[in-house]
Amino acid sequence: MARISAFLLLLILPGVSFAGTVAGFVPAGPLSNALALVEANRIPDAMKTLAAIRPDMPTLGPYHYVYGRAFASARNPHEAASSYRRASIYASDAGLKEQSLFLAAETELGMGYNYEAKTSCLVFLKRFPDSARVRRVRYMLAMSLFGTGRLPEALRQFEQAGNAPEVLYGKADTFQKMGKTREASQAYATAAAVDGRYPDYSEETRYWLGENLRLSGDAVHARELLLTIKGEGLRDLAAIGLGEMDAAESHPDEAVRRFLEALGSKDKKVRRLALLRLADVEGARGNTAGAAARLGEIVLTYPFTREYDDALLRLARLKAKGGDEIGALSLLRKLVLRSLPLRKDALDTIESILLSARGTGGARFAALWNAGGRWL
Repeated sequence: MARISAFLLLLILPGVSFAGTVAGFVPAGPLSNALALVEANRIPDAMKTLAAIRPDMPTLGPYHYVYGRAFASARNPHEAASSYRRASIYASDAGLKEQSLFLAAETELGMGYNYEAKTSCLVFLKRFPDSARVRRVRYMLAMSLFGTGRLPEALRQFEQAGNAPEVLYGKADTFQKMGKTREASQAYATAAAVDGRYPDYSEETRYWLGENLRLSGDAVHARELLLTIKGEGLRDLAAIGLGEMDAAESHPDEAVRRFLEALGSKDKKVRRLALLRLADVEGARGNTAGAAARLGEIVLTYPFTREYDDALLRLARLKAKGGDEIGALSLLRKLVLRSLPLRKDALDTIESILLSARGTGGARFAALWNAGGRWL
């Protein structure tokens, strides 16, 4: 998931206001002076003032809260989140505890620290179930779950987070990430009726909406959206989507260029997908050796992943087609020994190899049977 800045979250989540809210939390004196300096954007002066303070136990909560505000203004979200967490622990005032924990979760999510944000959100919901911020916290919890791949749980939180545009689009994005294209299309239509311009401000949503349109057959509008993706992580995924459209439109050279671009991703899953797509293009061109090389790279480099299983099956079929049935069977038996969706396909391929070998001589058939027939 593309990282969401804490500042952007403040814009899209209404109702967060600092002015007048914290006056009762921060005692008059050096701490309130430091807060005033933060609000005046005089961060170095605020830091000097805070460094000179030796807080007692009753002021530890406000002290860490003001430090969190200062670090946030200094664009140091890591220290800001740590300070907010401390403030939520030490504060004696329930309102300050609530606000500090909310800001800790928000800042963690903004940094892409999804597991930490999830924990903070869950603690918030347990401690402050009647807070006016509950829906916003459920939205942040849903986004953190989305980021960690716990998509059914994310959907449940989106369902309870209200009907703000970011919630409706987040729900649609989740459906699409789950591969539920029809449900995603319906959810995007519902979200667009509330705010059709939201995707202009969310690259995450533009990517998933682009994928939804691509898989729904609207290549023109899908390409328009995917070409706008510039963020490092999503850009590589968008390149794969664009490459698949190029391949479908019989532009193999352009497809290869896109897939090679994605192959440079820092994300291992994206690299595995790129290798699979490159194998598809090479196979469609009749370059069996090139396709086998791409599949072999997945098998050697990325064992025990979904793409590994797919590559193993495809590589076995290429070997069988090229006359290396023994080599094919040695690969297929790795799949039949495991409980996975492709096991049936592997068994079917073994059966096909054996059936095609009938009548080629008893010794050859016996060798093939020994290599893989006993798994049937």
